[in-house]
Order: sequence, then C-alpha cells, then structure tokens
Amino acid sequence: MSICKLILSIGLAAAGLVQAFEPRSIDAVKASGPIKLDGVISESAWEKVPWQGDFTRLDGKPAVEPTRFKVLAGESGLYFAFEATDSSIKNEQKNHDGPIWFDDCIEIFILPEPEPAADSNIREYKHFMFNPSGVRYEQSIKGGVGNPAWNVPWKTAAVKTAKGFNAEVFIPYYALTPFSGTLTWRFNIGRENRGKVSELSIWSPADKFQDAEKFGVLKNIPTDLAAYMVSFFSSDIQMKSLNGKIFPAVGGILSGSDKINYTAQMAARTPDGKLAAFNSVNVTPLGGKAAVSIPLEIAESGKYLLTASVIGPKGRTLAYEEKTVTVRIASFEVKMIEPHYRNNIYLALPEPKLIVNVTQFSTLEEYKNAVLTVTVSDSSGKTVAEKRIKAPSKMEKVEFGADRFTPGAFKVRSALNGAGKNDGDFTLDFNVIAKPAKGNLITLDPERRVLLNGKPFFPSGFYGYSALPALRKAGFNILIHSHLNQADIDQILKKLDEVHRYGLMLAFPPRYKIRGDFFGFTENGKKVRTLSAGSYKKIETMVNAVKTHPAFFGWYLYDEPRGAEMTAELKRQYEFLRKTDPDHPVLGGDNTAGACIAKQGSCDIHVLDLYYCPRFNGKPDVPLASILAAVQNVRDTALHEAVWYMPQSFNHGSFYKQRFPSPTYAESRVMVFGAVAAGATGMVPYKIGQENCRYFERHANSGIFFSPE
Repeated sequence: MSICKLILSIGLAAAGLVQAFEPRSIDAVKASGPIKLDGVISESAWEKVPWQGDFTRLDGKPAVEPTRFKVLAGESGLYFAFEATDSSIKNEQKNHDGPIWFDDCIEIFILPEPEPAADSNIREYKHFMFNPSGVRYEQSIKGGVGNPAWNVPWKTAAVKTAKGFNAEVFIPYYALTPFSGTLTWRFNIGRENRGKVSELSIWSPADKFQDAEKFGVLKNIPTDLAAYMVSFFSSDIQMKSLNGKIFPAVGGILSGSDKINYTAQMAARTPDGKLAAFNSVNVTPLGGKAAVSIPLEIAESGKYLLTASVIGPKGRTLAYEEKTVTVRIASFEVKMIEPHYRNNIYLALPEPKLIVNVTQFSTLEEYKNAVLTVTVSDSSGKTVAEKRIKAPSKMEKVEFGADRFTPGAFKVRSALNGAGKNDGDFTLDFNVIAKPAKGNLITLDPERRVLLNGKPFFPSGFYGYSALPALRKAGFNILIHSHLNQADIDQILKKLDEVHRYGLMLAFPPRYKIRGDFFGFTENGKKVRTLSAGSYKKIETMVNAVKTHPAFFGWYLYDEPRGAEMTAELKRQYEFLRKTDPDHPVLGGDNTAGACIAKQGSCDIHVLDLYYCPRFNGKPDVPLASILAAVQNVRDTALHEAVWYMPQSFNHGSFYKQRFPSPTYAESRVMVFGAVAAGATGMVPYKIGQENCRYFERHANSGIFFSPE
C-alpha cells in the first residue's frame, strides 16, 4: 500500500466514512403451536414470522435464483422453513452423510454464542446440510476442522414445488451444545445451486460460507438455554461381570449442575435399528463433574450404535452423543501386538515374532484351575507352535519366534479351559511373507513410521514430476506421479530408472491404462464405479512388472474420491494390492480429516491434502492450527494407518485471480513442522510445478517455484 493510500484509509476511518461490517440480524419468534414437519409450511405459527431473503452470491451480487427462510424457537429446539426457487433441481445423493454438496442443497451454520472466538483456531460451530429430498449431512466444526462422524437426530422434510422446493427443519437445542446459556446466537444460511444456474449464495453476506465473523445474529431466543449446559462424553468400553455374566460397560464423564439430579441413559442398537440393550443411572455431578459407568446387557458380539443421553427435569433431553462400536462378548480379550502392520510377519525383517496379549475380565479366583492354550496353525490346520499356561494371570503376554514359519496364511487360537462359564476361545489370522528376491520391502513400524528394508525412512518430496536434479540437491527422496499408470510399461520402467539415478523413489496409481476421477473410472470408454475382472488383470500385470524396481515406493490408490460405491470399490482394490504386492504400501489422498477417517481399511497411508490458502485480506481459508488438528485427528482415529501431510506449495492465485497469494516461508514452516509434531510421518507438498514458472505469473502448473522466498 502506498503512503497516500495509507493516509487516505486512516483519514476515512477517523472520519467515520469506512463502514464497519454489520451482520444481518433477526429476533427469534417463539412457536405458538406445534409444527408438523412435512415441508408444506402450513401451520399458523409460521404466519407470525416474516420471511428472510435477499441472498447474495459470494462476490456480493444478488443471487439469480432466490432463497428465503423463517425461524421459530420451539420449547426444545429451532424450526426452520425454506422456500428455494430452482429451475433445474439436481438431487442425486440418497445416503445420510454422503457428499450432498454435489446436489442442490441448503446449509445451516449455528454458533451458540453472541460472538465467535477471536482466535479462529479454536472456533466451534455446528454445520447442517440437506438436499431437495431431505437427505441430511451434519458435522461439528472446531478450528476449521470438520468432524462428519458427529451425528445428532435432527429432522428434515422437503417437497418439490412448481418453482423449486420447500423444506422444514428441526434442530434440537441439545444438538447445539450451548456454551454459556446466552440467548443470542450467531448463524447463517447458505444455498448451493448445482442445476442450470450454478451459484453459491448466502443470507448474511460473506465471501465464504464458513466465515463465522460474518454469521448473522439470532436474538432473544425465548427458552432457558442454560439448562442445556450439560455434556456426557463416553470415553471407553470395558468388559465387566454383571449378575455372573460378562457384559460391556460404557464409561464416561458427565458435566453439569451439582444442584440437579440427571438421568444418564445408554442404548445399543443393531445395524438394522433394533434395540439390543438399554440402561440408565441417576447422577448428581458433585463439583460439576461425575464419573459414570453404565453396563449394557448385550447378548451377542457384533457392531452396535451406542447412543448416550442426559435427561433433566421435566424429562427434557439436555445432551446427546452417539458412536458406532464393535463389541465382542467374551470372558477374555486377545490383541495381536506383533505383527502390527497388515497382520503380516515379514521374514526379511530382523527377529520376526508373533506376540499376543490375553486379558481376563473376571476375578483371578475363577482362573486358578484354568489352562490357557495358545496354538499357531498353518493353512492346512497343522499345529506349528503351542504354549500352555496354567492358572493364567490377569494379562498374559505370549510370544513365538517366527523365523522358522514358512510363508503363507496362519491362525493363532487362544483357548481357555477349566474356568467354568468363562471358558472360550479367540482366533486371529495373520500371514507370513517371504523375503523379496528383488526390490525393496517397505513397511510401517508400530509408530506408523516408514521402514525401508527395516531401516527408518522419512518420506519427503513432492506431488508431481519435474526438477529431479533440484530435488536431489535439496535432499528430497520421493515423488508422487498422478498419471504414470497411463504410460506403457516400458515407459514406466524408464521413468523409474530416471528417478533411481537421482536417488529418489516414486509412487503412482495402480490402475494400468484405466483413468479415474472423483466419482469413478473409465473402462473401455465407459464410466464405471466397479472395475471388471479384465481391469484387475491389467492391474496385476503392471504390479508384477514394477514391484521389484529399486525406485518403486508404493501405490497411490486414490485422490479425493466421493460416493459409497466408489469407496467400496477402492477397498476391493486395496485388498487386491495387499495380496498381489505385500512388500509395498498403498497410499490414499483426501482433503479433510473426516474423509480420510471414512476410508479406514482402504489404504496403509493417508495423505491429507488440506490447504492453508492464505488470502490477501489476511484471513486464510483454513487456520494453521486446524491443519495440525486434522493431522492429529486422523492419526488418533485411524489407529492402524499412517498419516502424511501434503502442504500447499502452489500459488492459488493462478486459479483465483487476486484472491490468494502463496504461503510464506514462515507459514510453510508452521505447516510442515506442526504437522510432524501432530503425528505426520511423511511430507509431500502439492506440488513441485515447473522450474520456469515465476512468482505472480499465472500458470496452470504453478508450484514451489512460485514462492518469492
């Protein structure tokens, strides 16, 4: 900024001529009667509430197709009514928590405080979305990081009209976790129009939906919100003895008023929605907090949806949490400590071992006459090793040397006998992998760090393929090539030879001559979401041709895929690669922590490409701390898989003129070292780009060379 402009800006501000941003504001109207959620908006209570409209696009211009809404404050939650003009409705997503942002949809952002936190790294709010069929998506946002695994029972009802679609929505107060009981909240409404009129529009003007500082104001909410300042976070599940039987007990901390006696409820439902178990306890949290343990008499092992609720005076639900867990009903538990990676014992690694921990849940008195037998058998059922332990202790660590095991599939069976009703057995599968005749063995250690032929290796490189001499000189060691699989095999091998000459390694997609995008693949000229047997044969041909090359690192299986069918197919491909090439890891890229977590079991290494995207106005798209929180979230949730980080190293302004500069050197340092501190075990910035690109030059292949530093 020139001195003249700076003086002019100061002068205008002093004179009061620079107008400060004022968010749009409305009063909450109390619902005068019941609301039937049917999308018709016919109740008399709605007639007392004015419509809110005048949505603007993110560039500040009026929306082409208007949206308007109303808000009512009920006794137990907020009601919204919507009318959306839509000349060409796009409405394809059918699954809860699916990518409905590819449809026409309406988004609701609610921050239950009068002002957002000054530090964007700790801001929290809730985000709700629905499409014209009423299909829902919700997530909890903290520091810019969304958690789509967060679920609450909010409701929608939508109907199509001659002009577009209408909808009614109910969001319970307990879903919003009020922080302080204040009666003034911040909120905003966004509209994604994906039909012929392609536009994003918003009620309280902003240049992005997630800008909490620009959220509108909802004043004078007519209810006692202080009552909802209650939380119950279930922390763990432990097997306990109840009435002579073993059942899981859910433990956690209930926080609330020490003057109120709450009822903490826990329910377990099967995947088809049937109630399997229910229990409750009364709790008065002395000092504001109380430890709670709720046994559930679940009869069978399996996957369950657990829902925790806190009920207060007058039977009101004040807090809610849900999670899906796998429960095994047994008197003891067996965990495999080694092997820790892919359930594979690699004979090429030093001192290969099989180690299992056996933990008893009943009293030691019940095991004094028992015998614990741990048996290892091969695929033919032949016993290759066995250990017997009399009167086993509460926890037994059982270890076998595996250097004499022959390659193949194995089972380890832990059987408890002589313990009466606690007798049982537990079987786990594992594989023994032969030493590769050629090429590298690349695995993960127990901390999910990369091992190259048994030695520590920190992957550091770029997405892209260029500037190999510069990369080598700077000390980098890896590249991800996004489309090398489209080349002929002899050309792929030549690229690997070139990479090897510079001391680098290379990862690329496994689908030989098969193109893919976010939603599927192109197979023989047709768009498909499931590959044929012929395509798997192509994959096998390329895998066998390159897996022994000394420069080959692993398979980059996917990049931001969307849709349940696509995700299921990628999991099939991952299992195929594990069997066809057990010596190299499978990588998968996605741009949010939630998307990575949703693809557990589809890769060995998650590559998180969450970009900082600084702006010239000083407000980045993603706070730096939220990037680090996202890395840690993936690491802490995907317990058997590694996470790498893909920081931004390109000029976003090449695609969005005058909105984005490149990250500075200081910002890049925070991203890289912060991600490592948060648990990232590899660093592959996007992207290397072209050496002849220069800073401020608009170029489709901008990369690290755009940086002025």
